[in-house]
Amino acid sequence: MRHDYWNQCGGNREILRLLADNGAELFPLRNVLEQSSIHAAARADNADAIVIILEAQPEAGNYTEDDKCPTPLEVAAKSGSFQAVKALPPFLSS
Repeated sequence: MRHDYWNQCGGNREILRLLADNGAELFPLRNVLEQSSIHAAARADNADAIVIILEAQPEAGNYTEDDKCPTPLEVAAKSGSFQAVKALPPFLSS
């Protein structure tokens, strides 16, 4: 079963935090567009969701499915998602 927390929660930080704190799997869920949760949050400029996902699963910061798939930072930059671009770097590994 696929979930799209960003649409279900309307970007509500408190609900997303509650889900994370109670063990909900936040990554690498896919939305109806087949985007991973971290990519969807980056595209939507949802910095709160990015931070919550990365606090729970830091490996999501550099997530790509293959060498053709952009990283969340690349998605955020290409989408003009300024808040997402600012939120991602502290979680990225080299």
